Amino acid sequence: MRFGHVELFIQDIAAARVFYEQVLGAVLVSEQAEGRILWFELGGMEILLRPGRPVVTNADDVADTNADDATDMNPDDATDTIPGDTGRRAGQTYRDSLSALVLYTDDLAAEAARLRGRGVRFEGDDGPGCLTFRDPDGNWFQLTDPSGH
Repeated sequence: MRFGHVELFIQDIAAARVFYEQVLGAVLVSEQAEGRILWFELGGMEILLRPGRPVVTNADDVADTNADDATDMNPDDATDTIPGDTGRRAGQTYRDSLSALVLYTDDLAAEAARLRGRGVRFEGDDGPGCLTFRDPDGNWFQLTDPSGH
């Protein structure tokens, strides 16, 4: 067995494309489904962005907008639901999140300044030498210098 890629479900694919290409510096490898599915490469890792449910922080934030076709699980339809499913959970803070992508850098201060210059808002840290932030859909990232681990 080996690791394949990271797959993230995105609500606004256009905003995500700008973020991953222009902010993170990921390279677009391939587009599928008329640009609704995007494959990126970043630091030797592949990231697949595809339409999906938004991240929610509270079950009350989830509305079943497509209840009539809850059994029609079309992977290209971000409004499809699973009966009883309340959507993905995302923490209000990095440590409350379900998962995160960790990005390594050899110069944390310079990379943090570069990302701030592109509009990234760091939302705390996960200890010394670790900064945390989110993409436009609320997926968490950690930026860290691996020499401190």
